[in-house]
Amino acid sequence: QLTAGILPTFFPVSFVFDQSHCTGVYDTGSFRNLLSISRISIKDLLWIVCRLLEMIAENEKHYFFGEIYRIDRKTFYVNHTFSQVKLIFEPMETLCPIKVQLHNLLQECKAMVSEDGIGYLEDMAAWLAREDIGYISAIHHGEQLQNEIYACDIQ
Repeated sequence: QLTAGILPTFFPVSFVFDQSHCTGVYDTGSFRNLLSISRISIKDLLWIVCRLLEMIAENEKHYFFGEIYRIDRKTFYVNHTFSQVKLIFEPMETLCPIKVQLHNLLQECKAMVSEDGIGYLEDMAAWLAREDIGYISAIHHGEQLQNEIYACDIQ
């Protein structure tokens, strides 16, 4: 699925095998990972997090669950206008629940947003941590936060 590009969430990969090692080679084009971004508006960050949630939900339809691949600032890529998001596939050594990975990602992103944005990021993290919500509910909550941010002109 990864080499064929069936999952639009991930960049297509080519594998190079060398005795006991397998290396994945990705063409990320004009995308850059979140690790290379020092500042981002909370509105843009919540927008790309909502797109990530959509992609994770789509992956699960193909039985490709988030517990098996790493989601962090190193593997999460955006294009220069923040209008598209993608991941590189990096397998987890031990399974890690998707909610834990998302919580950790949002915690890592706190340094990227303004003081005013941190509260919204914490709100989204708390929403994602709830046991009783699914991806659609989380996306809807993220979109509500974006509307509030827009209405209050928060950067």
